[in-house]
Amino acid sequence: MSINQRLFLAVLPGILGVLTVAGLAYWGQYGRQAPNLLVGIAIVASLVSLAVAWRTTREVAARVSRLAASGSGGPTDELRAIEDEVARLRQALADAHAEVASSEARADDVAREYRGLVADAAGSAARQLDEIRMPLHILLENRFGDLNENQEEMLSAARQAADEAQGALDRLRTVADIDRGGLRLRAERVRVGDLLAALMPALAADAARGGVAFDVEIAPLLPTVDGDRARLRRALDLVARDAVGRTPAGGRVRITARACASAPGIEMRVSHGGGPPHATDIALARRIIEAHRGSVRQDGAETVVSLPVADPQASSGCVRSGSVVSQ
Repeated sequence: MSINQRLFLAVLPGILGVLTVAGLAYWGQYGRQAPNLLVGIAIVASLVSLAVAWRTTREVAARVSRLAASGSGGPTDELRAIEDEVARLRQALADAHAEVASSEARADDVAREYRGLVADAAGSAARQLDEIRMPLHILLENRFGDLNENQEEMLSAARQAADEAQGALDRLRTVADIDRGGLRLRAERVRVGDLLAALMPALAADAARGGVAFDVEIAPLLPTVDGDRARLRRALDLVARDAVGRTPAGGRVRITARACASAPGIEMRVSHGGGPPHATDIALARRIIEAHRGSVRQDGAETVVSLPVADPQASSGCVRSGSVVSQ
């Protein structure tokens, strides 16, 4: 039943009242059983009541019809349409509340990660600075002639420790800058295969010095990605070096890079040891990759980096074969 029909039923008593008054006027006039003044007042009151009720009914019907028309449409029953719209809005409000709760949870996760990163960076800086202070203290307290071999070694160790501390603090500062929205990316077409190929010799040398086997498989003709070449190179280098650092002597690091049309993008999988990750390095790499609409996932002894390709049509299938380098 439409809203107009419902409101007509509400007006029906007024119509019946008018007919009743008309009958009363008839019998009062011809039967002399009712005063003329009373009949006149009843008629005027009934007509006014009917006019007001009719006007109000039309206005309410028009407004309800407009409300129903602004909804999702479909049902001929306007009240049902309004009820459906209210239910939809209620669900949308519930979804919005859930999204706010999810955003707050993510904000809490970021805050916890920040506390961990700050603690990790501060601890690393303190340890490196201790290695600087001790040799410097020894050198300052033992002033004699030219530096001997041991003193030169201590100075070299102090300088290396200072450089490492500075690097850790720089990475933490970059993470903070990215989270504040201060990252500015250059727009370039980047060949990820070329970036990886350029990084591999130095990484293989570092792995060899640590007694870690190093295998690389890069699929030929990987599609390009849109992004900042220098920052992508840094992110991939951080992920790979983290893998080498987490792998003990005698272990193996394996890096594979391929493209797949089923989910257009480039995927780099890094298998490594199960040691603890370098939190600051991975946090910085993740933020750079995510700024390029990619992702970094860690699952135990494997890290997976995904990047969207610039031209999804350029990948015609999953490419697996490629050159392999073993150390």
